[in-house]
Amino acid sequence: MQNSIERVDGHLRDRIKEELKIIEETYDVKICLAVESGSRAWGFPSTDSDYDVRFLYVPR
Repeated sequence: MQNSIERVDGHLRDRIKEELKIIEETYDVKICLAVESGSRAWGFPSTDSDYDVRFLYVPR
């Protein structure tokens, strides 16, 4: 089974990872799990769908 981040276009995948890293640094947290959510995760994105990411974190 392919995880959802692998289905995301390479450029966007890198951007999402960058944003998650910025969140970790800005808020001094460790992101333990990040998952795609929303219409893309359900397999029915529209042409103007954004990328929804939910994550679990713990304070450092």
